[in-house]
Amino acid sequence: MTFYTDLAATHKVVLLRGEITPSSAGGDRYMLTQADAQVLALALQKFYLWNTGNDPSQPSEGERLLRAFHETPQDFKWEDLLKFDQLSM
Repeated sequence: MTFYTDLAATHKVVLLRGEITPSSAGGDRYMLTQADAQVLALALQKFYLWNTGNDPSQPSEGERLLRAFHETPQDFKWEDLLKFDQLSM
């Protein structure tokens, strides 16, 4: 997936383009189905669309989890990720 952020500051829009990569096994097999790729794209948005509709001065749970994963992996708990996923459904 490629995110085009050129219009983010001026128009508050980020364009997304995705491709499903063929499997190295060849043929018409792909690593993900189109439906799985769509679910993956939607799941990514949960973490990167921070503070949508929330108080911008307070970090969202998605932001907290993502920052812990990248900045302090020793503090990241996958159980919290599962709880977050269940709450946001």
